[in-house]
Amino acid sequence: MELQDCLERYDCIFAFCNNTKLFESSFAQSSILNNTKKRVWIYSCNKILYPEQISHVCISPEEEKILLEIYRTYEFSDRFHVVGSNAMYGSLFHYMDIGVLSAEEVIKALLY
Repeated sequence: MELQDCLERYDCIFAFCNNTKLFESSFAQSSILNNTKKRVWIYSCNKILYPEQISHVCISPEEEKILLEIYRTYEFSDRFHVVGSNAMYGSLFHYMDIGVLSAEEVIKALLY
């Protein structure tokens, strides 16, 4: 599904970068995600199992690169989130890395 279509149909769209497999596993198993009423779409390079109410698609590294290139076009929507360790995509993960936030707190911040 095209990103523009997802922005029209879903409340939150996440693009998980290739370097986030550990966090993405926590995200997929989170009770916060399992109990959300939001419509969530996930693009991921990682092969992660998600709850059945979460829509997701596995993407290639080339498709990930395209999503990263168009991120700036859609970040204003406040619904498209790139999850990666690159500092240009936000500092929530820095706070998690240094122990200020837990993974659950980061997930809650991303979804709400």
